Amino acid sequence: MLADINKRWPQLSIYLNYGDENLDPYGDDYDLYVRMATASDSSLIARPLSAVEYWLCASPDYLQQAASIEEPADLAQHKLLEQRFRQGIDCWRFTHIESDRHERLDLSSAWFSTNSAPSLLQVAIDGGGSLPCRASCWYPR
Repeated sequence: MLADINKRWPQLSIYLNYGDENLDPYGDDYDLYVRMATASDSSLIARPLSAVEYWLCASPDYLQQAASIEEPADLAQHKLLEQRFRQGIDCWRFTHIESDRHERLDLSSAWFSTNSAPSLLQVAIDGGGSLPCRASCWYPR
């Protein structure tokens, strides 16, 4: 999307920050400030751009040697990777599509944690861990 924005508005300068620190949209020179979070400052004009979908995945190499996964509880026996934010998300929550049953998976056993999605993706691609859910009747919430 950024390349398309640049083609349309070549004079626009974009700063993309993957950090999860709270930046000051007033103190810096921002014309547009996009954040993946619930708006905490009611003086800002905020509009939702899109819903964020999370997908659990792992490399084919990892899945070949790992225990099978039929439901979220099976993930507890896998090498977990965690995307960590300052907000302190310490678990994955799942909802069963048909029964609306909820499950929670604690992430304290994750061997690798980072706030960088590209780094996390690379570790998963390299077979370093599990973010998988093969059971089609479950989705992360």
